[in-house]
Amino acid sequence: MNSKVLEDSLLMALYDFDSSELPERLECPQVKLIILERQKDALQIPNTFFEGVKNLKVLVLSDICLTKLPSSLLFLDNLQALHLIDCELEDIAMIGELKNLKECGNKGIGGVETREVKSGRSGRRSLVCHLPSCSANE
Repeated sequence: MNSKVLEDSLLMALYDFDSSELPERLECPQVKLIILERQKDALQIPNTFFEGVKNLKVLVLSDICLTKLPSSLLFLDNLQALHLIDCELEDIAMIGELKNLKECGNKGIGGVETREVKSGRSGRRSLVCHLPSCSANE
């Protein structure tokens, strides 16, 4: 796909991809919504992956198992919603650092542990995220 198409895109959806197919850094400055869907195998998203999507408002991860979220999520000042659908995630601490996050949730996970995460740097609100522990090495 040519770089002009990516630069002008407002929506990006990747399905059934390999970790090796992900670039180190996405360069899509206009994108508002990203959907990543993969079949439960452990996934490595590069730490710099989200650095070039500063306007991202909604991130949907589906059928993904991660040990931790990439650190570049912390620089997404416009991110308002993080949806985890049938995902497994070991470390959720970073979610509490997302300062403008208004929605955080998941669907379709049995045996879920509920953890309260203090959200945003303002510390004014709390999000309750329902996330299981990850079995990334299985």
